[in-house]
Amino acid sequence: HWVIQPQACWLRSLGLQPNEWADATADLDPAELDERQRSRLLREALEEASGGQDGSPAHLEQAGTWLSRQRGQGLLPPQGGGELEAALLAQRWADLHSGLEPLGPPSWRLASWAGLEEELTWWGNTVAVIQPARARARHRLDLWLQLLLAAAAEQEPQAGVLIARGERGFGTQLRLVAPGAAAARAELERLLALREAWRLPCWPVPPDTGWTFLERGKEKAIGRWEGGAMERGEREDPAQALCFGHDLPGELLIGADFADRASELLGPLLERVG
Repeated sequence: HWVIQPQACWLRSLGLQPNEWADATADLDPAELDERQRSRLLREALEEASGGQDGSPAHLEQAGTWLSRQRGQGLLPPQGGGELEAALLAQRWADLHSGLEPLGPPSWRLASWAGLEEELTWWGNTVAVIQPARARARHRLDLWLQLLLAAAAEQEPQAGVLIARGERGFGTQLRLVAPGAAAARAELERLLALREAWRLPCWPVPPDTGWTFLERGKEKAIGRWEGGAMERGEREDPAQALCFGHDLPGELLIGADFADRASELLGPLLERVG
């Protein structure tokens, strides 16, 4: 939890529970779903498929199936709006699986090492994280941790992939080359030590802004933090607003040691992008 969302984890340690999203005024008769609702429906379908150990997407590749699936639930818009949403969900479901099927058949394996344990999703010899919405830093870090655990447990993964929505639909948004067992264990030990060192003070690098800084530079990182007409700034996230202030300028956030701290957490991950 600390690696993926260090600020939210720190706030929880203080007994604070900021909401991830501000409550919006409900539309009593919406003509379409919003992205969070679409992601929720796709995530529920993925969880059902995983629970049944069934990697076949065929039963959800038709729009009519999505309409039947949600009948009586009150989630899809009425009439033509529901048909359009069902077609969109069917397309996204097919895109999700088209990125996974070439990797091999799905499987689920429990990985354990030094008190760390997680059931991991595999497609062939690749560890996979599936995110029905857009990829964010926490999803990339989640993939990194899962890949490290699989390697540390000597399950010999070849790679890790993050399947999420990008600019051109669903597909592989990140691919990581797996480290060897010894290197994975050393990195997990380093991350555990980093968490202990920052248990009391708040980690000074917001995840998405730090990722953008290392990948695209300071100017883009400031834009990611402050937001704009087309993008919600990370500083508007309740946890980040509580830790740093919702009106903190990016120039003040990205101080002298920002690059070093961002590299300390994210650098080893970026070295494995391939």
